Amino acid sequence: MHYFKLFVIAFAISTSVNAQTSNGKFELGKQLVELVDLTAGFSSFDSQCKQHSGTLFDPNVMFRNNKSAFGPLTPSSIYWPRIEAAYKTYHERVCAEMSSGSVKSKLAADYAERLSVEELQMAIAFYSSDTGKHLRTVNLETMQALALTSTNPNMSKYFEDIGKAVQSIFNEYAMHPG
Repeated sequence: MHYFKLFVIAFAISTSVNAQTSNGKFELGKQLVELVDLTAGFSSFDSQCKQHSGTLFDPNVMFRNNKSAFGPLTPSSIYWPRIEAAYKTYHERVCAEMSSGSVKSKLAADYAERLSVEELQMAIAFYSSDTGKHLRTVNLETMQALALTSTNPNMSKYFEDIGKAVQSIFNEYAMHPG
């Protein structure tokens, strides 16, 4: 019984230490994310996400830019509100996935999982140095030059979903033009 109590106490202490270490590593990860600031390029994306109308996610803008973007469907079609609703859902999902807050949290968790406390501390020290700050600037300029990619598996899924939603509306239109 005595050994069991010692085991329970040791387990509780190790669990507490691991939780504190994990939380501490996550905090270090957040600090590194802020220093590296890979999410700065998302600020314009965040501002676009505050408004659906008039953005790249607005099917009316897409139609104005390409009259055949939705096949036979136009903004005057009885099916158009469904096109708008499908794109609004797509817009909301993409914005939630790619917001700077969401990306920062994911990066911090990834850093905390993949790097040791010592590695995190060394990276923080480096990115706090002049050379690290210069590298950060170069990284930001490079990231801003890149468009959003479909390497995120959810982004590919969302794109696939919007394609299916629009195809379903096209199919219904083909059977009941209006």
